[in-house]
Amino acid sequence: MQKKTRFEALTRTDKLSVKFENIDTTSRSQLQRLKVEEFDYIVVLGYSNDLSQQETDTRTLITLFHLRDLLDVAKRRVRIVSEMVDARNRQLADISGIDDFAISNKFIGLMLAQYSKNPDSGAVFKDLLNERGSEICFRPASDYVQLNVPVLFQSVVAAARSCGEIAIGHHLSANDRGTVLDITLNPAKSSVQTYSSADRVILLARQ
Repeated sequence: MQKKTRFEALTRTDKLSVKFENIDTTSRSQLQRLKVEEFDYIVVLGYSNDLSQQETDTRTLITLFHLRDLLDVAKRRVRIVSEMVDARNRQLADISGIDDFAISNKFIGLMLAQYSKNPDSGAVFKDLLNERGSEICFRPASDYVQLNVPVLFQSVVAAARSCGEIAIGHHLSANDRGTVLDITLNPAKSSVQTYSSADRVILLARQ
């Protein structure tokens, strides 16, 4: 029996349709053939297994410039996330109008540094990076505390912990003046907040 390749197995999933094209992403004409303006999201990863860091990021930058230009011509706004191998190239990539970046080597280096200082953090990283592990999610504040009464954030943390979850912040719908508030991460446990039905708690939890 012939063994399936990883790609062949992936295309046979029940809930995901996958299409593969082998192209040179630094070629504008080949990218144009993909009709990128019809995409909802684009993720650009580098060829770091075969090329040096600078060669990898150079190809990535060319790809990003072509993508943004094709989308501008089509008058389409598509969210693009790109991997940069060398953090020093981030500034060059900023002018391409990309929405967000993943700097893989820097991220791994920070993880290793934290793990070397605190080996217990390894279990946390393993859970966060596991496809079946915990995720950052937003859930109604009413699931954890009583609404419309002042409560300590410490009470939110305790309620989440009793469910096997970790509360790391909250998103408030509006303050007393009706102004939309930003997300607050790691508020002081002694901080007091009155939650409404539209407010949400930010957690590390399993879906």
